[in-house]
Amino acid sequence: MKPILVAAILVTSIFVAVLIILKRVFPGSAREPDARQVFEPTRKIMEAAGRGMGIFLATTAPNAKPLILRLDPKASTLKTQADEILISGLSSAFTNLAEVATFEYVTMTEQGFRQRAVTGELINREEFDRAIKRHGDRDLIITLVGLPSNYRETEPWLQSSPAKPTIVVPFSWTLGRELKKDDFRTIMAIVVVKPDGVMFKLDDSPQELFDKYLFLVRSENFEDLCEKYRKMGVNAACSSREEPGP
Repeated sequence: MKPILVAAILVTSIFVAVLIILKRVFPGSAREPDARQVFEPTRKIMEAAGRGMGIFLATTAPNAKPLILRLDPKASTLKTQADEILISGLSSAFTNLAEVATFEYVTMTEQGFRQRAVTGELINREEFDRAIKRHGDRDLIITLVGLPSNYRETEPWLQSSPAKPTIVVPFSWTLGRELKKDDFRTIMAIVVVKPDGVMFKLDDSPQELFDKYLFLVRSENFEDLCEKYRKMGVNAACSSREEPGP
């Protein structure tokens, strides 16, 4: 038998043996993952993030009238699944959310589906403003689609009234470069992944996962988090002050 054929048979046999072992040791793990489903670790992270933000809102804004900006469920994407997970997490702690919240379905740009920071081309500025103006009685904006790239030109930032709505972002992978401490006059809180977070286990409770891996950013701790980003040399580091001029 030719050496090439022998090698091919050997490689195939090893591959089949590995699949059999995986099937026995980890039932179901040898199946091809469904790319349309949110992976379990990501699901756990988002559940914990939503719950953490829900606890914060239940204690700091229990009488708020929220407007939730989310992607239209008809889009049937991973992002809509992620939105459902975040809403479930929020509702587990902010228990009357479903009764008091108003939902507005929005579209996202193509860049938005690839965006991992709080700001960017996730949502068009005009659409963001239209949604807020349509629901002028809402005093808390819970955005599951982040902020427009030119967010400082939107209604919440331009309004000078003390009654203007505040904003929370229940989850973002990173803060990004754009945010500054002054933005937290309008933003109440953002949940992000810790730059120095430790690995969690899938059987960790939502609170254990949050403590290990996530961080609730507010005006009071924004500069501390930015300093951590800078010390770690994270490329997408936030800025706590205005950049110096030329």
